[in-house]
Amino acid sequence: MASPEQEIPYDQNFVFPLQDLANERIRLTPFVPEKHAAAFFDATVAHPDMYAHNASGPYTSISQLVHGFLGDPSVPGLRTTVLFAAFAKNTSSTTDANGDTEKMAGLLSYSDASPANRSVEIGIMTVPAFQRTHVTSNAVGLLMQYAFGPLALRRVEWQCSTANTASVNAAKRLGFQLEGVKRWDRVYPKGKVGNGLSVGEGRGEGVGRDTAVLSVCWDDWESGRPLATRHRHLSK
Repeated sequence: MASPEQEIPYDQNFVFPLQDLANERIRLTPFVPEKHAAAFFDATVAHPDMYAHNASGPYTSISQLVHGFLGDPSVPGLRTTVLFAAFAKNTSSTTDANGDTEKMAGLLSYSDASPANRSVEIGIMTVPAFQRTHVTSNAVGLLMQYAFGPLALRRVEWQCSTANTASVNAAKRLGFQLEGVKRWDRVYPKGKVGNGLSVGEGRGEGVGRDTAVLSVCWDDWESGRPLATRHRHLSK
């Protein structure tokens, strides 16, 4: 069933079925630029450091942000990446001082989705106001439950720069296992945080990124590993 937010025309055209996901503390809904981009931009524009470990950003306009995250939506074909807008529910009362029942808390993604391999990668950008709160664990827990439940996937990945220790540690807390490091996985523009090594003469310009690869697989999830079980419970 389509949510009211999905009545705004926008076709995610994702390779897997999509739906809203929620528990008592967080709600995820497929990202619709006209509905969600401004709220995320407003919550993050004063924090350009959020993008230190990202290839793109920071963004100085909403349209720039949308293009940076989604690319050209007119390109035909099924997409292997989809964004979710995350909203933290107010728990202390029905509404806050502004009359809002929930607040923009971040963006999450499924990327590199493969129906053939039954796998997907999860990504998250939590807005500063909700960092080090319940948002990351609950939001990622919802995506993990949906991946291993209704979508019946076998593998969920988490990839990030090895220099982004906060992201690596967050993944481990959520039950992801470090499988290895892809050295010189990619090169970022100058000004980003990288591996601290020269790219080498005649090998282009920029900042090298080494990528940590972590995963949770279906048998980890089904066997009830402590953190996986905990976040499955959070997602009910």
